[in-house]
Amino acid sequence: MAQACLGAISGPDGATEEQLTILHAIACSFWGLDPAVLSPESALTAQEAAAGITDERARRRTREMMVMLELCRHPLELSHEQRVEEYCFALGGDGPGMALARELVSNGADAALGDYMRRFMEKAADMMEPAMLEIAAADEQEAAKRLAEIDAAVHAAAPGTLGAEFVAFYERNGFTIDASSVHLFGHDMTHVIGGYDATPVGEICIGAMKLMITDSDIHWIELLGSLLIHEAGMLPEGYKVHQSALTDPANVREAIRALERGRETQKDFSNVDHLSMIDWPFADVQEAFGIPPL
Repeated sequence: MAQACLGAISGPDGATEEQLTILHAIACSFWGLDPAVLSPESALTAQEAAAGITDERARRRTREMMVMLELCRHPLELSHEQRVEEYCFALGGDGPGMALARELVSNGADAALGDYMRRFMEKAADMMEPAMLEIAAADEQEAAKRLAEIDAAVHAAAPGTLGAEFVAFYERNGFTIDASSVHLFGHDMTHVIGGYDATPVGEICIGAMKLMITDSDIHWIELLGSLLIHEAGMLPEGYKVHQSALTDPANVREAIRALERGRETQKDFSNVDHLSMIDWPFADVQEAFGIPPL
């Protein structure tokens, strides 16, 4: 897998330093490989990758990693996107990641953002807090009433509980429980439970952690969103400055630790009724899902 990824990001002018740093960190620190296996000569062609990687789960992981590495190339260029696309097709699929990278290179950030939001909304119900699903379907007056009740409930939670940690997270980041938080309330709860703040590297880390817990389309789309915003610079409204999160080696190490934590976590904590747990001691919540320390 690592040698296939190396081949995919190489091309005539080679991989970038950031791409190689991330690939080496994953291959050596996370998978425990000898750095020697990633010499330039070890890079596989698309055909060699297809012949050597036959398990569908491994193929999916490899395709996802190739797209992730491609989104860490600055700037994204058509020739490199096409090379990664060749490898992804050889490994049996295209998928939302490759389609979004292609859209970004060919038609720009606005078109890619529109494509991403369409895909996100198609899957949004799968990541929403159960109570928020009901609120999304309610009329404006009922929705406002329910949101006010939720706001009061989390603010009433005792210190040291999940509710108190959630309130602190929202206050720290300037968020409020209102109509704007309906679709992202459940996602924000995973930030709190997973232990990552709403920073560029925190967004990438929680996405990587959840993908390692459950390799699902919705987790991949969430991680893609973080990579597109914080690596590729596809800035939606409200994002003013783009600075690649993974150019900092310390952030790369944090992301690798997030992958490790996801692999070690015993239960997926994303698609559950978090509001039923707001009065639980925070340590008990993390223990219930088998979440390792940061």
